[in-house]
Amino acid sequence: MNLSQFLLVFAGSGFGGVARFFLVRHLLPHSHFPFGTFFVNVLACFLAGFFWAHSQISGHENPSRHLLLITGFCGGFSTFSAFGLDFLLLQQKGMTGISVFYLLASLFLCIPAVYAGYRFQQFL
Repeated sequence: MNLSQFLLVFAGSGFGGVARFFLVRHLLPHSHFPFGTFFVNVLACFLAGFFWAHSQISGHENPSRHLLLITGFCGGFSTFSAFGLDFLLLQQKGMTGISVFYLLASLFLCIPAVYAGYRFQQFL
């Protein structure tokens, strides 16, 4: 990774993180359901798919735009967008079994990992 690639990801993820912070704080922050996080995850997945499809349809794949918008902004906005895009790409490659494994393994390992990290911290 060269400096310009690093700066593109850095800038995009910074803007994505700030956008997530703003939206999560302002979308029904006093609700029992985490609407802000849910909305951000859905929007980030939509944007990742939109940006990726645009580069595929236009035939002008721009690595800098990909780093700024998909890796940077969408990744900083919500890493769920990377998960969703990875799942889609596996599906498009005809790797249905691997994509379903990825989906289920992510759900059944990541959620318990959050709990395990929480419990582990209590022992420190």
